[in-house]
Amino acid sequence: MKHIVSAGSVILAMMATGCGEQFDEMKQAMENVESIANSAEQAQQSMDKVQQRIQERRAAGDTIPIAYEELQKRLRDVNGWTGEAPTGESVAIPGLAFATASRAHED
Repeated sequence: MKHIVSAGSVILAMMATGCGEQFDEMKQAMENVESIANSAEQAQQSMDKVQQRIQERRAAGDTIPIAYEELQKRLRDVNGWTGEAPTGESVAIPGLAFATASRAHED
């Protein structure tokens, strides 16, 4: 068994020596994949922190903005004016959360 492992190691060493550029390219590609995975993990951790902060605020009785779609439902028509489609957004980042909705009108 030791001879097979040793022979495999020798073959891999010979392949790596003969294909140095390809080995470097493969190594760089693997590093890129690891970097992407780390970035995705960090993004998920940030989102988890935001969700945790929202839950803490709710538990403390703090106000949380409602979804902008709910605000859009409360926009009213103006007599004699034609309303365009409503727009809106919700933002939630650590330390700040808000929602807005608006609707332009033409006469």
